Amino acid sequence: MRKRVSWWVNRIGISAGLAAAAPRFFGAMANRVPLQAALGAAAAGLAVCAAAREHGMTEPRDWVPLLGRVLFDRELDPYTGAVPTAEECDQHLVGASEEASGPDEGSGGLTDGARRAATTIWSLARALLSVDDLLDHRPRGGRLVRLLAQIPVVGVASGWLDERGGIHAAARETTRLLQQSGTRAPEGDATVRS
Repeated sequence: MRKRVSWWVNRIGISAGLAAAAPRFFGAMANRVPLQAALGAAAAGLAVCAAAREHGMTEPRDWVPLLGRVLFDRELDPYTGAVPTAEECDQHLVGASEEASGPDEGSGGLTDGARRAATTIWSLARALLSVDDLLDHRPRGGRLVRLLAQIPVVGVASGWLDERGGIHAAARETTRLLQQSGTRAPEGDATVRS
């Protein structure tokens, strides 16, 4: 279990963490634009969902209260409305990625999976832009890397470490909450190491 969660966390930390850190190229000015915080929260949200799924929590409607708790320290009631099936979500993502790329632009060298992942990250980031004030409560890395991320250009590396630390913290908190609530894990210990 721990290895599967770590596999997801490392992949999310590399790809989504780097995307979230990219605005740090501009140093402290990145704090003025909510895109960086929204991308970081979206990356941490992916880690929460991946960790929950590996612990046997496979229903997206069950992830919403967990996302609220881990990312924003808010208690949310479970969603009781209709949740789209995986097939409906795939169709929506394909339609969104076709809209984003336009009819004349190709895939840009991306595979379908990579294009869907990019579209998902972008959609999550756009949705999170509307909750800018809550983004300060999201899991983050250490204070030193956050301070170094304020420096233009070299701040990208520190920003990536900051976002990667937040992704790991989100996965650890998810694991802790699920173990505390007694959610069934398919096998073994699920502690995530940084």
